[in-house]
Amino acid sequence: SAGIAFFILWRTTNRAGAWHGYFFAVVLSALGMLGGTLAMEHGNAHLALALLLPGIAVKVGLVPFWFWLPLVAESTPAVVVGLVVGVVDVAVFAELLTLRAAQPELFPLLTWLALGIASAIVGALLALAQRDVKRLLAFSTIEDMGLLVVALAVGGRYGVAGAALGATVHALAKALLFASLA
Repeated sequence: SAGIAFFILWRTTNRAGAWHGYFFAVVLSALGMLGGTLAMEHGNAHLALALLLPGIAVKVGLVPFWFWLPLVAESTPAVVVGLVVGVVDVAVFAELLTLRAAQPELFPLLTWLALGIASAIVGALLALAQRDVKRLLAFSTIEDMGLLVVALAVGGRYGVAGAALGATVHALAKALLFASLA
């Protein structure tokens, strides 16, 4: 799904910087996910976490890896941004949910909690400063993903269920909001 979104973004963006930013995000995410998976297969959980964390964080736009999201949002048609945010990023979050269940040792509470809280606060504060609605929605996506990561990090039955429900609502709401801008 990221490949399709990448191709559509490449064809529709009005700024080369947005295309390059998303390309870099996709490559960094793929390398982190692949390297983390290989490290897990060889039994090195610390290396796997060190590689998976930025790989996942860059794709869902968590602080400090959110560089590409506002740039893509402001320079790409709203429907395409809705596809990226509502489908591709939430699909990556679904992978994170699955990983949380399969490999709980990759979820040290303080690491994920700090990443989620920082993303929620920074995303909310930057959203307040926006005049462009698409950028505002991009920063609110960063904030939303931060809150979802906090729910997932806290865990337990209710935390994971809340994160899954939140991701579903986020996907529907952001897809509709970006589509309404079109």
